Amino acid sequence: MALLLAACSPAVMIDPAGQGFLDDGGSQVDRRFAYVAPAEEACGWGSAAILEIGWPPEDAVAGTATETRFYVRDPDGVLPPTILEAPYDGGSSLDRTTGYTGLHTSTFQLWTGGDDDIYVYAVAGPTVEAWPRTLSRPRC
Repeated sequence: MALLLAACSPAVMIDPAGQGFLDDGGSQVDRRFAYVAPAEEACGWGSAAILEIGWPPEDAVAGTATETRFYVRDPDGVLPPTILEAPYDGGSSLDRTTGYTGLHTSTFQLWTGGDDDIYVYAVAGPTVEAWPRTLSRPRC
């Protein structure tokens, strides 16, 4: 059984070894197109997680994405705010402009919000976390 780490919410969990996504049919999505893992412990970012995803998400599911974006789960605010397009929101909500990407892990679904790509939303039951986009690949 894998050890799971949840920094703030027990509902959205990130496997410390990193994890790929499944599509709606339960097939593994190529990790080159959608993957989430804890941030670098050596940087002091161990409580954060980084999502690397092909864009747009439907192309990530299909394995045809040519653009890569990075989003972060940072409930403790350990990442420098200068690399983020917006702050993390652990108590967010979905509205009529959000839509399911077709990507999920064993603990959460990934949603996007209309034309606004500043956030992706990790949805686990009633918990909705807004993960902000980074300005570049997070590195310490």
